[in-house]
Amino acid sequence: MAETEFMRRPRRTFRPLRELSFYCAVVAAGLGWLVQLQAQVSPAAPPPADKTYTLSGEVVNSVTGGPLARAQVQVVSGSAQAALTDSQGQFRIEGVAAGIVAVMAQKPGFFSPQQVSSEAYPSPAVRVGPDMDPLVLKLIPEGIIAGCVTDTYHEPIENAMVQVKLPRVVNGRKQWEQRAAGTTNEDGEFRVANLPPGAYYVEVDPGYGRKNWPEGSEPEARGFRATYYPGTTDLASATALQVQPGQKTEANFSLTAEPLFRVSGTVEGLPNGHGGMLQLMAPDGEYVPLPVWMRPGGGFEARAVPAGSYVLRASLQDANGSWLAGQLPITVGADLTGVHLRLQPTASLSVHVREESAAASTAENPVAPAAPGSKRAGVSVHLVSRDMPFLQFFATPEGKPEDPELVLRDVPAARYAIEVRANPPWYVHAVTSGGKDLLQEDLIVGPGSSAQSLEVLLRDDSGSIAGTVQSGADAERGTVLLVPANSASQPAVQPVSLGSLFQPSPAGSVQFRFPGLAPGEYDLLAFDQVEGLEYANPEALQEYTGRAVHVSLHPGETKSVNLELIVRGNQ
Repeated sequence: MAETEFMRRPRRTFRPLRELSFYCAVVAAGLGWLVQLQAQVSPAAPPPADKTYTLSGEVVNSVTGGPLARAQVQVVSGSAQAALTDSQGQFRIEGVAAGIVAVMAQKPGFFSPQQVSSEAYPSPAVRVGPDMDPLVLKLIPEGIIAGCVTDTYHEPIENAMVQVKLPRVVNGRKQWEQRAAGTTNEDGEFRVANLPPGAYYVEVDPGYGRKNWPEGSEPEARGFRATYYPGTTDLASATALQVQPGQKTEANFSLTAEPLFRVSGTVEGLPNGHGGMLQLMAPDGEYVPLPVWMRPGGGFEARAVPAGSYVLRASLQDANGSWLAGQLPITVGADLTGVHLRLQPTASLSVHVREESAAASTAENPVAPAAPGSKRAGVSVHLVSRDMPFLQFFATPEGKPEDPELVLRDVPAARYAIEVRANPPWYVHAVTSGGKDLLQEDLIVGPGSSAQSLEVLLRDDSGSIAGTVQSGADAERGTVLLVPANSASQPAVQPVSLGSLFQPSPAGSVQFRFPGLAPGEYDLLAFDQVEGLEYANPEALQEYTGRAVHVSLHPGETKSVNLELIVRGNQ
């Protein structure tokens, strides 16, 4: 039977340029790290700067140890030089200037250690000079996930979207990243390649099919819901597939058709003559690509909606260019009629920053205000909806360039968490609105008709914490984690060098420093790696708190600490 406009869900897009942009980032990181490494290496007896040498070696498969032909090897120093490996995986790069260089290899279907782990060094470092040993560069072969998608009658489901996802920890918070995607063929088979080793979650999205829907008749609609391996519609209940280097992992799906429903109603506050499109969002903020059309009269209808919980959301401009918005949680378990969504004007919140400088204090005036309009602190203000995390807003400067005003534009009525940052030596002392302490309470934004503003107070009597990391392990670098006792403040991380490939860090040297800290209580920990650690989640840090160093920091104070390296390995 031919497809109708309601039989197939719109597909989510996948950006194939991700790998190219990642490689460019690796090259850029390698250049930056090379500068730092060269500064650490002892200058004792360097080879003559005007001499050049030949860099040679081989590129091998990290799993089999076999040679890799036609792999590209690149040397990054002041300029880039490159060569391809021969049939035996051997390479030679002549005319390489003496000094410290970074060396990287790449080949389609393989990954460098830097692409697999965000905490790997940007690239191997080599001292170029006489008596160099040949290099051995290892590349990790891709993994593959393949399988078949059928219905309960063992009939193949064609053109189903297959998405491979993995959890990533970004800024201490877990989020989901789509790694790759594919579609099933006429036999229901799929194959997703080019996967680095790791734990992946596989989702099959066949689209919502409609059957027997003549106009004016009662629909008998059934279709397939997006399903995670091994057969759950809830990502939290899904099972991760462990993909090994160079291996194929199988994931088969048997899907059961289920009823699909209509959702219809009206939109109040729609400007005259306006139509548009509503959005269905999952409670976690993921867009559900089902068309929900608004007619100029204010009515709307969505077809082919599976049972579940959603957020119905609309956002559009009126004739004056002002934004209107509305959102409504709904639960679908049958045809849902009479849904009423109200559009309201959005709010614009002005941010007033006041700076108090302790540097100009006197006995009579302990804290003096900074010069009006100084704007020295470089403040950033960020709002995140508590109920719908996909609603996020950043304050932007408006007005005269020499004296801009920060404004949060077009903010829908909702409850928000607020995050304010300032550049050292300034720190955020208080954030208030209508007398509420927003460092302890959420911000409640009303409709646009109610004027609201944020008052941010900054001070410059900040303190700092510096120190060293002691390592009994064979680790060349680590990460220091600073955890404020104030739950409204976010943890901070700082990488540290525990010794280069050629020279250890001097005993007693300062390896890390956190400037511009607000007075208060802090815990500090040092890890060999923080990859995969949700350090913004207090529960994830509980097993390490007994090894933390606690610091009480007073205004203008500098504290020095010595941390023991916590080895997490490949956790």
